[in-house]
Amino acid sequence: MDALSVAEIQLFIQAFIQSFESAYDSSHRHVEGTDIFYYGPEFSASPHEVVPYQSILFGLNKTPEELHALARTNKFLGDGSYALQVFHRESDLGMLKLRFQALGYQYFLPNLLQSIELPAAGEAPALAIDLVSNTRQVDLINATFSNFKPFPAKLAGAQGCSAFFAQIDHQAAGWGYLVYPDADTAYVGGMFTAPAFRQRGVASAILNHMHRFAFEKGVGKILLVPSFMAWNFYSRRGYRTIAHFSTFLPSEESMSANK
Repeated sequence: MDALSVAEIQLFIQAFIQSFESAYDSSHRHVEGTDIFYYGPEFSASPHEVVPYQSILFGLNKTPEELHALARTNKFLGDGSYALQVFHRESDLGMLKLRFQALGYQYFLPNLLQSIELPAAGEAPALAIDLVSNTRQVDLINATFSNFKPFPAKLAGAQGCSAFFAQIDHQAAGWGYLVYPDADTAYVGGMFTAPAFRQRGVASAILNHMHRFAFEKGVGKILLVPSFMAWNFYSRRGYRTIAHFSTFLPSEESMSANK
């Protein structure tokens, strides 16, 4: 992994943690050069989330054996459940699977870290996109999203974040937000469209607006981790894959060793 990718990955980890700590009661620690993140009870107890672990140990420039040793000596918060998120070259995944399996971990899922340079052109319908700055707007968003993916009220005016929502027929059709790990980089912390408004260009409109907003703030690059369903969406809009990472889950025996 080249030096540029490592620097971008470090920014992503910082931005990912910042995005959750801005929106929820999440927290993190830095142990032996490694970030350990905890989603917190507010996020973990939400009926709208399906993440099967409460903590993440980010693996960058450490061997599987080093990550395993760190996991065994760390006291994970909450119910003690955790995942290893390991950054790697795409070609190294097969060997990593074997090494982690030997240590008692199972492969869970793959992910991509993508980026785009600003300014970035893109086509989208002309929808009303507003910056979220007050509780009235939060209430409007959650009138649509309360049973799907509620907008975290803490994001309204949060320091180091910019949140937006799209309106159609006086309803909130979608929302998303940016966090800024440094002056030149922004990270898309989340983007969601209400089911009733899908296939109407809502995500494209929000993304284009965030691109313009970030560029006007002097940001030169956007980072994001697309969901499986959105891989092609972002690739078609000019995002390129800059890193691969995979999630590994510990066996019950490994989990017990940390309790």
